[in-house]
Amino acid sequence: MIKDLLIAQLTDIHATMLVVHKRNKALDMSAWITELAGSKENHFCDTVACICGWQSLGELTNFPQAKEYQDAANDPEGVALRLSNDLDEACSAALGYSNLVASIYDADVVCRLGYAQNSILFNEEELGHPHLTGNPTALEAANYVALCIEKVKAYD
Repeated sequence: MIKDLLIAQLTDIHATMLVVHKRNKALDMSAWITELAGSKENHFCDTVACICGWQSLGELTNFPQAKEYQDAANDPEGVALRLSNDLDEACSAALGYSNLVASIYDADVVCRLGYAQNSILFNEEELGHPHLTGNPTALEAANYVALCIEKVKAYD
């Protein structure tokens, strides 16, 4: 089924966000970059958000572009960017657009909310989710990803 890859990717991200929460790590760019052993990375803003960054340190089996790039280069930010491309492609194939996944990983809260609204999958109460209205914790991000998984599964 065409939605299977997107659901697998979102499930991986959900699991990673739960690990980040359990490890009491911040959901910000500097936290995942400093997690890299010996990293000299210092780019902290306006690329794909830290959700893709944390996932770039985790399981990449369901993210073919990110996995291939990780195997070829030692560039975590590049892996995170390609991971967002994998999400965009899977979401576009499954839903016809990529607004849903952009509402997960965009670095700007106003943009995340806008993408969620444009996806037309959420009701007003869901659009008030902390992930769409502020700077979420890893647990809030995990809960939002779980909501997105439900939306994808229910999408016809």
